[in-house]
Amino acid sequence: MKDTKLAYFAGIIDSEGGVTITYFPSRKNHRIRMYVVNTKKDLMDWLKTNIGGYVYEVKRTSHKNPKWKTKYEWHFLPSRDSVNILKDVLPYLVIKKQQVEICIKFISTFQELGKNCRLSPEQFNLRESLRQELKKLNSRGIGCND
Repeated sequence: MKDTKLAYFAGIIDSEGGVTITYFPSRKNHRIRMYVVNTKKDLMDWLKTNIGGYVYEVKRTSHKNPKWKTKYEWHFLPSRDSVNILKDVLPYLVIKKQQVEICIKFISTFQELGKNCRLSPEQFNLRESLRQELKKLNSRGIGCND
């Protein structure tokens, strides 16, 4: 990907996006997700075309205001196959740089696992510590992330 597109992608992630790691206790599994929320469908289409992922139109049902625009969400589930784009965008990030670094570390814990194989306790603990670190970076409020 060209540097200009990487810089544009970094700007979108820094301003409109986020990175989360979710833990699913019932599956004893973690999942990482990058997302962007915006009212501009063209932006979401650009992300899907250039980065991949999925675009969803969000139906607003509660507190519906006729003046509100339609909201779209772009979701991207980074994996070993897509880690290079994260490494390539890293130098252009400012605000979400630490979050994407954690994302890259998290992806490095992936291995060739069969469908019914389990993570070792060490791998699980590493993923959980990365999730907690990312949660702290993403927290809101005074004194959370000065």
